[in-house]
Amino acid sequence: MSSCSVQFHALNEELFAFIEKLRTDNELFIFCSDDLRLREYSIINTDSKVEITKNRRIFFLRRIIDECEFQGSNSLIIYCGHQNDNDLQQSYMEINGDGEPFAFWKRVITKYKRNLLKGATIYTPEKGNMAYYRNTLYTKSAQNAYYDGMAMKALAGGCYYVLES
Repeated sequence: MSSCSVQFHALNEELFAFIEKLRTDNELFIFCSDDLRLREYSIINTDSKVEITKNRRIFFLRRIIDECEFQGSNSLIIYCGHQNDNDLQQSYMEINGDGEPFAFWKRVITKYKRNLLKGATIYTPEKGNMAYYRNTLYTKSAQNAYYDGMAMKALAGGCYYVLES
């Protein structure tokens, strides 16, 4: 089984617009969950728009409705980072699988990555460490939100990002 993933900062509304465009362009089925094991999930009706709901930040995008198995194999998994007026957490996309479904979703991730900006200094307040990472990714809208005062937080841990101009 192969895998491909990307972590990035993007505003929630951007991610939901991206998911909606993927859904309409590719006739996808979208499952929402609050954990990666799909212990509890709900399908979003394919004729409705994707909307943020509390504790439903993990989306499994599938081209086949009846193959939504545990661990999301051959599904594009999108985690929308928590966002409020002050902070934006990193989001991520990943695919684990093989064959044609894996190749399809890998192309989607690769195309998405091409539109992202790069470069940020990562700061750890507890330790006072700072380091520049050239491959830190974010959208133009996330960059604008950062310059408007929104803090960019890591997916996990207490790190903050100083985005390039």
